[in-house]
Amino acid sequence: MALSILQRKFADLPNVGASNLSTINIPAMNNHHGLLLNFISAVPAALTQAQIETDVSWVSVTLTHGGKQVKILDRMTPAEIFDLLNDYPEAALSTYTNAGVLHIPYAMPGRFRAQNWVLALGMADVSVYNVQVQFSAGLATTATVEVVPEIDLEATRPLGEHVEWRIDTRDRAATGIETLIDAPHGEPGTAMFEYHIGLGTAPGVISNVAVTLDKNDIYTDLDAAMNNLNLHRRRRTPNADYFHVPLDLNHTPIDVGNAKEFIQKWTWGTAPVTYRVIYGLIAGIGQSNVQPATKAA
Repeated sequence: MALSILQRKFADLPNVGASNLSTINIPAMNNHHGLLLNFISAVPAALTQAQIETDVSWVSVTLTHGGKQVKILDRMTPAEIFDLLNDYPEAALSTYTNAGVLHIPYAMPGRFRAQNWVLALGMADVSVYNVQVQFSAGLATTATVEVVPEIDLEATRPLGEHVEWRIDTRDRAATGIETLIDAPHGEPGTAMFEYHIGLGTAPGVISNVAVTLDKNDIYTDLDAAMNNLNLHRRRRTPNADYFHVPLDLNHTPIDVGNAKEFIQKWTWGTAPVTYRVIYGLIAGIGQSNVQPATKAA
């Protein structure tokens, strides 16, 4: 019989302090569905979302798999995690004010028609599971951060199919059409289910988006009104600081791993000076997740 997901506190983050980098290795055991970072003040009290965003610059999660580093998320800010990994997929289903806990989900149960083990991270062939939290120079409230993995106790699987969040920080944009040819593609065993164009600290405005994969148009002229309908159909909640581009309208991500060309055209009415693009990919497609139980807690 399958067991429920468990939330087990592992430890507190070390080295909590202004400008400090906190690094912790979580045991590479079990199957991991997510990670909770519970922020507590000296009072003690749960931090607000704004306080977490003030105190933390970024969070990274990295696995060592087959001697190579796999970046599950690479220097994502708390605002990006709250916006894109929590509010964007969940706010349409439940009203909740983020407080205290920064939740980093790995699994996406029910999101795709065909997926292996709901994309949880199997640890059978992972040697290191590393989490880094960079605290800001302006840290004002955080005293303790509890590290709480979300796991199951089924047979531990190899890593297999999993979600990776990749970030492209772009130095500048200009009004009119901006053409990008360097979105992730051509990497075997990968598919993309969405990406998010951050509109910058002095927000730019995108009037429409076009996406072409190997001469096939995915979107020819996606404006905000059409996109809002697409997001509604996928039960996604738009965030004001992003132009979201869903690529899984039929619950199936697009195959970018075999693509030779992946072109984005974004039309800026008002352009930001700098901005970030966050790509959501499934990696490890075709790698088996089936293996006898090992390294179970």
